[in-house]
Amino acid sequence: MATLARLTGVAAAYFLAASLGSLFMMVPGMPSPVWPATGVALAAVLLLGARVWSALWLGAFFANIVQSATSGVASGQAAGAAFGIATGNTLQAVAAGWLIQRFANGRDCLEKPQTVFSFLLLAAFWSTLISATVGLTSLSLAGLRPQQFWMAWLTWWLGDAAGTILVAPLLLLIGNRRQWPVLRPPQIMEMAALLILLVVLCEIFFEGWLLGIRGARFSFLVIPILLWTAMRFGRRGVMGGCLILACFVIHGTFRGTGPFTGNDRNTSMLLAEAFISVIAVMGLMLAAGVVQRREAESGLRVSEQRYRELFESNPQPMWVYDYETLRFLAVNHSAVQHYGYSREEFLNMRITDLVVAEEPGAPASENGEETAVKPRHKRHRKKDGAIIEVEITRYNLLFDQRPAAMVTCSDITERIRAQEEIDRLNQDLERRVRDRTQQLEAINKELEAFCYSVSHDLRAPLRSIRGFSEVVLERYASHLDGRAQEFLRRACDSSQMMDRLIEDLLKLSRVTRTELQRQPVDLSSIADEIAADLRRNEPARRVEFVIARELRTEGDEHLLRVALDNLLRNAWKFTSKLAEARIEVGATPAPDEAFFVRDNGAGFDMAYANRLFSVFQRLHSAKEFAGTGVGLATVQRIINRHGGRAWATGEVNQGATFFFTLPKWN
Repeated sequence: MATLARLTGVAAAYFLAASLGSLFMMVPGMPSPVWPATGVALAAVLLLGARVWSALWLGAFFANIVQSATSGVASGQAAGAAFGIATGNTLQAVAAGWLIQRFANGRDCLEKPQTVFSFLLLAAFWSTLISATVGLTSLSLAGLRPQQFWMAWLTWWLGDAAGTILVAPLLLLIGNRRQWPVLRPPQIMEMAALLILLVVLCEIFFEGWLLGIRGARFSFLVIPILLWTAMRFGRRGVMGGCLILACFVIHGTFRGTGPFTGNDRNTSMLLAEAFISVIAVMGLMLAAGVVQRREAESGLRVSEQRYRELFESNPQPMWVYDYETLRFLAVNHSAVQHYGYSREEFLNMRITDLVVAEEPGAPASENGEETAVKPRHKRHRKKDGAIIEVEITRYNLLFDQRPAAMVTCSDITERIRAQEEIDRLNQDLERRVRDRTQQLEAINKELEAFCYSVSHDLRAPLRSIRGFSEVVLERYASHLDGRAQEFLRRACDSSQMMDRLIEDLLKLSRVTRTELQRQPVDLSSIADEIAADLRRNEPARRVEFVIARELRTEGDEHLLRVALDNLLRNAWKFTSKLAEARIEVGATPAPDEAFFVRDNGAGFDMAYANRLFSVFQRLHSAKEFAGTGVGLATVQRIINRHGGRAWATGEVNQGATFFFTLPKWN
């Protein structure tokens, strides 16, 4: 219901404005040079949206029907012409509204000089071409073509342009959602005086009051009044003044008085409208500029007030000083509290009175020419004589129209002390690391000496024990009973086991001491070589090897060969009791990529998985599977040295899988 009432109101407003414009039709068969309905249509589109087009069309259609009926035009011709003219008027309003919304800030197009110019260019001069062209074309098609076609087109176009310039801005300002300014009594009196003066001047210059026809030559004197109105009362004031001026100018020209009166009344009215339009454009541009400047000044005042509030309430000490004299110009409450000086004492000091010394290599005095804003380290003296370490950040600005610097200060005394303590602790830690490194180097040398002793001094007597036991067993077997021979064989086996154990320990020691030689490594190729060697040593066994291709990594090829050899021989050993054994070498898919060696052998209980990679830890007895318990410990140390990790999963009599991670080779 509300929408229907709104559309009805728009149609009625357009009809009344068009009827008013028809009163100023100077020459029969020529368009009216005054057409306020164009401004009504554009304002309706901008304020209510393009959905009012139907109301505009109906208002224009009925207005043209009534005008044709009063002119004695046949009903058929009148209806056809009215249909085309109404369509042109509606298209013009909708097109102008779209252009203003798109390029001139919509209903707020009068806020800035730039958007006012866009409004005038798009709505008053370009869009009005549509109505004039479509309207005269419709008249021609209906058989009502004017005799002076191009003069009629020009009159139509200028009439629509004048209506847009005079009426649309006033309606937009009235319908704007912004609150109207509240005028104080002196302003009301000033506005009333300006309006009275404008009315008096218009009566004299355009209606011939007092001075008669001679007063028309002074008509330009109304311009200062309207410009003053624009500067003092903005857009609403100047458009109200222009509306009053338009009423007097049009009425005086219509009566044959005023400066624009001539032989051709239609041309006179066009000149009058051009005069009014120029003044309205000038007043709108000036008023928009004044409003923009006032808004900028208001924003500047708000910004300055906010800056002062932030400056004063900032928890960090802040001040402003003059670049030339280096004297303090302003300080905030935090600076007064932190340094102990009163605000008056600060304002009587120079910045150099506060500075004790700066960081090494920096000048001791402030340099007014410096423009850097990066933090700087300084030492300041407080009023009680205490020296504090501070970090300042300086920004250049204008303070009361003179070059100055604003400084933000942070007390970093505790941070400096903490840093000094950290440096002292770091030095102490470095000293301890050096001492510990020396101790470790000495221990490593002792271990190397021990390894040399084990490999030479300890293994030599062990081999002698084994050798003499074997000689006794071979030469004097006939003199020994079975129990003595068994003792000798056990002694030989034990010495041999001890020798293998010593050899494995030496290998483990060499793994931890060897320097890594990193290079691309093809694990698939190494696995193939180890598998072939295992088959050659025990050709009777039936073992299926499944080795994935392109298993590449990066590391020490020799050490990785040792690790993979231990894992594959482990799998070979624990599948020795199976008729059909299977050993697989591969890698898990991304993202958790890891290499693995899997077998279907004896497996192990996961409850003891944490013991697998420890030295001498075995989950099977030597009678079941031979070994020293050092191989997996060697594997783990090699993988750890490469920055990876090793782990295993398994199940008793279901096999085991040993995983390890290594850097990926790109």
